[in-house]
Amino acid sequence: MITTAVVLAAMCAPGGSTGPGQGLVSRPDLVVAASSVDPSRVAAGTTVTVTFTIRNTGDRESGPSHVRVEARHTTDPSAVFGGNPALDPVPAHSMVTRAFPVHFPGTARTGLYRVQVTADSNGDVAEVDEGNNVGPELQLLVVERTPSQVREEMARPQADFVVQRVRLFPTTAHGGESVSVLFDVVNQGDAAATASTAAVRLSTAPGANAGSAAIPLLHQGESKSVVVPVTAPNVASATDLVVTAIADAPGEFAESDETNNRGSATMRLLPPLLPNLVIENLTVSPSTVARGGSVHLHFQLVNRGDADARAMTTRLFLSSSRTYQPRTVLTDFGISGLQAHTNTTYDFTYTIPASTAAGSYYLGVKADGGDAVSETSENDNISAVSIVVQ
Repeated sequence: MITTAVVLAAMCAPGGSTGPGQGLVSRPDLVVAASSVDPSRVAAGTTVTVTFTIRNTGDRESGPSHVRVEARHTTDPSAVFGGNPALDPVPAHSMVTRAFPVHFPGTARTGLYRVQVTADSNGDVAEVDEGNNVGPELQLLVVERTPSQVREEMARPQADFVVQRVRLFPTTAHGGESVSVLFDVVNQGDAAATASTAAVRLSTAPGANAGSAAIPLLHQGESKSVVVPVTAPNVASATDLVVTAIADAPGEFAESDETNNRGSATMRLLPPLLPNLVIENLTVSPSTVARGGSVHLHFQLVNRGDADARAMTTRLFLSSSRTYQPRTVLTDFGISGLQAHTNTTYDFTYTIPASTAAGSYYLGVKADGGDAVSETSENDNISAVSIVVQ
């Protein structure tokens, strides 16, 4: 009775999570309590301030996270501005307010934008409710600059980021492999630029950053060499991948030229390397055995592929045909993994169940018995030999 009372008390604790897979563990829960944009009408080439309040309604501190601040054109999905600033831990039942600048370059599409703030945008925090992170939509109108604004902007000293010398190492990669993207960010404007963010995007997902790097303050004429590691995406067949480096990726700076922030290079992208698991040299002795009797098995599990195989099972089965069926499984053997072009040997004795009916069978072994590993071929996992059970 005491144990039951304790469990019920925990289930009723405020903010406790009792959903599937969450048990009775208290968690943080980040929501956008308030947001605003000022001003709500601007000319292209200017900056607005989005102020937001993030509240932690859960029973535990959130830990570090990120907040996405996004202004998206209502009819042009390519016209998106904003950023993804980091947020310090928010204590339980507390809130923090921050302001984030969103710059609309002079070339920004005019018209109506929807501005939205999303808490824990990178999924850094395990929360009580993962479906309540998005704040309300705000509206912002971007209009064309007047001639006087254009003249004033041109007369004002401004920074100007340029991306130069984009290089890729290696220039050919398989899906899942790491690629280093090297480039220079140069401030060729006539004013200093404070710290900024450069990013790398891939042609397979042009709207998403595959990697980023912090750029320090750059005075007029200064440059910063950058190395950004990215992961080559998986493809089914060989193709060319365009890798684009972007200075001031969030668009936070007003520059004298907003059209020269990008540089690209092309690499050859190949399908991912995969393992290929096969059973070789299977022997079973004796070939005739009584029900409840034992047989000795010997075989190698071989990885013929060019990639390591992760943890899996090797499965022993007894069937009236060489075809594997789950209902014919006798037992499984776990293995933590197998490196490319290596093998491991199995040598053991197994007792045929006494309940087995007399007759002719195939005693077989299936590599990757649970189909947990993606392979170059899924059709060569099985080897079987005939035996007679008396």
